[in-house]
Amino acid sequence: MPEIETTEVTTEETTTEETTAPLEETTSQETTDDWRASIEDDSLRKVADRFDSVVSLTQAVSDLRKRESNSIRIPGKDASDEDTAAYLKALGVPETVEGYEFSVPEGHELTDADKAFQTWAGETFHGHNISTEQAKGITEAWNQYAAAAQQAEIDADKVYAEKTEAALKAEWPGEEYARNKQFANRAATEVFGDSLEDVRNMETKDGRFILDHPDFVKMLAKVGREMNEGTLGGVLSDGDRDGVQDQIDELQTKIDKAQREGDRSLANKVYQDQQRLYEKIYGTAPAVGHEGRAA
Repeated sequence: MPEIETTEVTTEETTTEETTAPLEETTSQETTDDWRASIEDDSLRKVADRFDSVVSLTQAVSDLRKRESNSIRIPGKDASDEDTAAYLKALGVPETVEGYEFSVPEGHELTDADKAFQTWAGETFHGHNISTEQAKGITEAWNQYAAAAQQAEIDADKVYAEKTEAALKAEWPGEEYARNKQFANRAATEVFGDSLEDVRNMETKDGRFILDHPDFVKMLAKVGREMNEGTLGGVLSDGDRDGVQDQIDELQTKIDKAQREGDRSLANKVYQDQQRLYEKIYGTAPAVGHEGRAA
């Protein structure tokens, strides 16, 4: 019987070892210019060179966008009417002249001249794209300037009137001053009549009231003496006149105090009381000597 040849099969066990190639160590150190390498445009590259990292560049872009979102773009020359209107609205410029409001100093009543000025100012503001806030600031500054200028004029008027009074009292001593002042008042009333108020507001070339000018007062006193032949009917006695004059002086003190405290209403009321006392001395409210500039 033939032999059966057997073959021993040996299975060689192989093992495969998994090997992991070491990863290249990456670094976050941004010490190279690799992030700028892809920028080919020279101008853009110069911009990128101003930043030391992508992070800083990104932060700068983010900050810029925030600023732009809060900014107002100036329309170009080809901008549409809608864009221009939106721009002006963002600036605070009203759509019409009527959008401007003008503050009026307390106690001041608008005159026709004031209203005309406001109309002109509103048109000027709107024509130059002035915002309402800017217009308000300009108006308030103007009011302050005008008030200060007016007060300066009032103060100058008072100083001038006091100098005139002192000069005339020196020339007309004692009772002569009061009597000549009565002659001047009577002459002014008779000569100027209904035009007396206009004369009160007339000024000399140096800006002072003409009825406060010493030479003008002396001229009126001379005319008054000639008109009345040296006497004035209905003149108070010296004693009575002194008493009334004391009351006038007291009221003047109250007027000055009220003006210093800014109480125009009280000052005007006391002034009217003072005028009635003047009438007792002069027969009418004093024609000579200004009544003050209109507020």
